[in-house]
Amino acid sequence: MKTLTNYTLLYDQDCPLCHWYTNLFLKYKLLDENGRIAFQEVDEANFPLVDFELARNKIALVNRINGEVY
Repeated sequence: MKTLTNYTLLYDQDCPLCHWYTNLFLKYKLLDENGRIAFQEVDEANFPLVDFELARNKIALVNRINGEVY
């Protein structure tokens, strides 16, 4: 499978399942080395299209080029 570049998962670093799940994307090179960031460390200004109230309860996948959120 091809590595997705320019995408980042926002995850809860306090959730062991979230940490494990998002780490698999990096381990198997499904995302590049910048493929995840802990929700607690996010500068909201860098992700203007993310609904942070919704993202608190879900793992958001953000396109770093256009800001689109999945």
